[in-house]
Amino acid sequence: GRARILAAELEGLNARRQLLCEQVFEAAVARVELEPALLDEAALVIEHPDWPAGVIGIVASRLVERFSRPAVLIATPTGEMGRGSARSIPGCNITEAIAEQAHLLTTFGGHPMAAGLGIPPENVPAFRRGLSAAVRRRVGEIAAPSLAVDGYLPLADLSLGLVEDLERLAPFGPGNPPLTLATSGLTLKSHSALGRTGEHRQVYVEDEAGTIRRVLWWQGEGQPLPESRFDLAYSVRASDYRGQREVQIEWVDFRPLEEPDAPGIAQADEIVALDLRAHQNPEALLADLPDREHIQVWGEAAVTVPAVDRYHLERSSLLAIWTIPPGPAELRQALKQSAPEKVYLFAQDPELDEPQAFLGRLAGLVKFALRERDGRATVAALAAATAQREITIRTGLAWLEAKGMVEAKEEEGSLRLTSGAGSAAPDLPQIEVQLRQLLRETKAWREHYRTAPVGSLVDNR
Repeated sequence: GRARILAAELEGLNARRQLLCEQVFEAAVARVELEPALLDEAALVIEHPDWPAGVIGIVASRLVERFSRPAVLIATPTGEMGRGSARSIPGCNITEAIAEQAHLLTTFGGHPMAAGLGIPPENVPAFRRGLSAAVRRRVGEIAAPSLAVDGYLPLADLSLGLVEDLERLAPFGPGNPPLTLATSGLTLKSHSALGRTGEHRQVYVEDEAGTIRRVLWWQGEGQPLPESRFDLAYSVRASDYRGQREVQIEWVDFRPLEEPDAPGIAQADEIVALDLRAHQNPEALLADLPDREHIQVWGEAAVTVPAVDRYHLERSSLLAIWTIPPGPAELRQALKQSAPEKVYLFAQDPELDEPQAFLGRLAGLVKFALRERDGRATVAALAAATAQREITIRTGLAWLEAKGMVEAKEEEGSLRLTSGAGSAAPDLPQIEVQLRQLLRETKAWREHYRTAPVGSLVDNR
């Protein structure tokens, strides 16, 4: 009888923990959806005064899986010291990265994949910036991780016998991860919600042989579904649901199959590139190019020729790159977006890679937005007007905020700018170090662009 009472108590506590985890997870995801700029950082740092500190570590692990980057959740009860829990990704020692922010913390400790910390709530913004910079130095720009698939199978081969053979490889864990299988060429037949709040999905898929199977997608609510044929990665295990032993397929990820390009918008396998970077009179040369009226010109900052910025590029067979892009990622995206067959490479320097020049230009744009646009602006517009990366814009705005010149808040994809308090913040030196580093990276890339082989610049593979 005592055992039954204890079991019931444990079951109740576990159910409460699950509910708290779900509430915190949903709140954290909603925060990211409201502030997508959080994903511009290399580490996801989110705080909230009402979160129970006992479950934030569990939720941080789920956020790492969801957003493929280190995550730190911080409970900041009113009038108390904040308590944070961090989880990391392979290759990033999160405790070392946190140690670089020791001047902002009261306590911290952990191991390469997980850590805990104490922090004054007012230090969270500076901690977010500093930790992201430290993570980026360790792993570079955060990209979607690749998924290792152990084997491709038709759906008809997913039998209880196979599952029992796979279970002989257990126990699974670090050093012995569970197998991930995949099936190619699937179509989505139907889907419905599962769970107390509809947080899971039940999906029916069909392969090319006509076999239809049910797949469970845990926490799949709100995630995009395939719109055409796709490859599905999944795990399998045996389930004893309602006393009936059967194969349970659990959704891991999907990849849309590439469909033939629509007529007229196919991208060439190889781009023809003309190197005009060293020409003495580029404006005259651009004007005299054959088919000049059909050439789309990509230029940013104060350009002297008619041009469009990276956010307004359209598909065009002819593209002239007028100003040097701020980085390789921006160049690749521009080539993907415009899908040109021929590219004319110019190399006009916007001359905004020195801190004084960049901050002067950014401050001028902010003042214009305050005066003429009721404080409304976007990170994209500021990036185009300064020919810089978006992360540099956000760091520049943080510097202006720390300087007391402006306050910037992101609201539904736009910036809301207001006049600052006029006093400098204590984290100004750290922000300035980060900004100088970002500008040095862009300057180094532009110098590389001037002399790099044209093939390495326009390779669209």
